[in-house]
Parts: sequence; structure tokens; C-alpha cells
Amino acid sequence: MVIFVYFLVFGAAIGTGMVKPLLPLYLRGLGASAFEVGLLVSGFMLARSISSLLIGALSDRIGRTPFIVMGLLGLSLSTFALVLIPNPHLVVLVRTLQGFFAGAVWPQLQILVGEASKRSFRSRAIGIYFIIGSLGMGIGSGLASLVLSLVTRYRSIPEQDAVKWVFVIAAFVVLLSMAFIREGKGERVKEKSTEGAFRLGAWIYVFGFFMGFILGLYNSIFLLHLKEFFGFNMRGVALLMFLFGLGGITFTYLLSHMADKLDGMWVLRGIVAVAAFSSLFLPLTRSLTVSLILAFFILCAMRGFLPVSRSIVISSGGKKGTKVGALNSVSNLGSVVSPLIGGYAYDRLRIFGSRISIFLLLGVLILVILTVEVVGSLSRR
Repeated sequence: MVIFVYFLVFGAAIGTGMVKPLLPLYLRGLGASAFEVGLLVSGFMLARSISSLLIGALSDRIGRTPFIVMGLLGLSLSTFALVLIPNPHLVVLVRTLQGFFAGAVWPQLQILVGEASKRSFRSRAIGIYFIIGSLGMGIGSGLASLVLSLVTRYRSIPEQDAVKWVFVIAAFVVLLSMAFIREGKGERVKEKSTEGAFRLGAWIYVFGFFMGFILGLYNSIFLLHLKEFFGFNMRGVALLMFLFGLGGITFTYLLSHMADKLDGMWVLRGIVAVAAFSSLFLPLTRSLTVSLILAFFILCAMRGFLPVSRSIVISSGGKKGTKVGALNSVSNLGSVVSPLIGGYAYDRLRIFGSRISIFLLLGVLILVILTVEVVGSLSRR
């Protein structure tokens, strides 16, 4: 079962990875403002937040597979629909629909892996899931860059129009990934209680919200920063995401391994701290090299947070679909509000002359919250 899930994740991630880094720049090319680019990510994550919560609860009753089928089919068709839509507002609407379909797929696949794995290996099993997904996303970004290069060179059309070729190929790849679905439709999921393996508190959901907040900024405002401050084009951004995706694989497994062998909550706190400090210093540098290093640290922290937090939630027992759905939901909500706030701040807010000063404010806020949580945890002992 787990092997088929891994193959499914790999294929679907390639397709979604081809589209994800290009959409903000494609939308900008259609005449959208920075706020509308932020809305592109916010709409996606809001719909994903709602569907993760609702479908997570429903999947505890009727099974995971029906929602996975629905989600993948919807992602494929909506990606192809982008080829036919020249209006930036309609692109945002389609991307919002994709968020709903994504919320029906990824949390359910995470639960399938967690349920099929032993507790002593669960974080690593889920980590491998995210590594494969990251690898697929990275390959998708690299493939998108290759397709853009070939189409612009041999068909002599602008990069803005060449993106449509990427959309068509991506839709087909997502559709092919459905061949690896194996769980019977409508099969009732059996829950095994492991209550007590972790003390699950509300803080993990707070951390999830702010990690989602950083992710939303990273996937929208930071990409604009690369283009408009450092001069990256679409192909450069896609290639960079490909390289970052490959580089983050080692850290995903390493952090998952540490969570299996050590106290998972303390590993989680360390991950959040790395994300906060990197976010804090990112707006303070004008060096491309330093900016990319800090952005890579943020990426690694986010990639590590995903398997470790999901393992902690699944190991707490009870209704796993509801809990994982709730964690995905609050993370997605963070990614909803951050591009909107970040897009507004990008156009109007300057701290030390930086257009991405929102990262600095976010880093300070997360460090304050993390300090309160750690002090509270130690005082209860």
C-alpha cells in the first residue's frame, strides 16, 4: 500500500510542481497587482483549508480513496482549464478550485502512510512521503523550465504564451498518477488508538498556522522579490525551485529521523526556531547569495515541519482524519492571510528599505510565541 502511495505522490507532485512556481509570474504577466498575486495563493489555501477540515472528518467515516479520486481528477481538469483563461481574475478563481481539490488529496495520502507505518518508523515514513513529494515538485519545476526553454526557442513565442504548454503537460501527468490508486472505494478506515504516545496540545496547531504563514509568503512574495529585485525570469525561478527541492530532501529525512529517535516536540520547536530566525534576517540582506541561503533554511524548516508534525498528530490516536485535516486546515489558513498581508506590505511597507520587511516582523512574532510556549512547557514539569 505505502509503495503505491509513494508512486502516486511522485506523479501528482510532478504535475503540480510544473504549475506552482510559474502561476504567480504568469498572473503578473496578465497585468495583476502584487495584491492579486497574493490573492492567487490565498484563494488556493483558503479552499484547501476548508476541504482539508471537512473531508478529513468525512474520510474517518467512509474511507480515503473516494476523495483522492475526486481530488486528482479535479486537479487535472482545472490545470488544463488554465490554458483557456486569459483573464487574471478567472485564473485566481480556477486556482481557488484547485485548492479545494488539493485538500481532498494530500491529507488523505499522509494518513494512509501514517496508518500503515509502525510508531518507531512513522516520522521517517511520512518524511519519505514528503521527500518523494518534494522530489516530484522539484522535477516538475525543472521540467517546466525545460519546456519553457524548448518552446520559446523552437516555436519563437513569448514566455508568457509558452506557459500554456506547461499547463497541458502538467494536467496530463496528474491524470496519469491516478493509475497508482489502490485502496478500495468506500472502504471503512479502522482506527487504532495510540493515545498517550504524545501529549498533543494546541501549540502544534499554532505552530502549524505560522509555518503556513511563512509558506504563503515564500510561494508568492519571495518569488516576486527574486524577479523584481534580483532580476530572475520565470525559467530562473523554476530552476531555482528545482534545485531547492533536491537540496531539501536530505534535511527532511534527517529531521524525521531525529523525531523518531528523540522527543518529537523538541525537534518541532527547533524547526520552528530555524524558520523564525531565517525569516527575521531575510529582509536585512541585499546579497543574493545570503538571501538564497536564508530562503533555503526556511524551505528546509518547512519541509521538516510537515512530517514531524503529522507524525505527532497521528501518534496521538483518535480520529486521525479529523486531526490531520485540522492541522492542514490551520496551516492553510496561515497561507491564506500571509500573501494578502505580504502583497499589501510589498507595495507599501518599508523597513530598512526592504520590500519584504513582512518577513522580519513575522520572524520576531514567531520567536516571541515560541519562547512563551517553551517557558510554559518547562514550568509544567
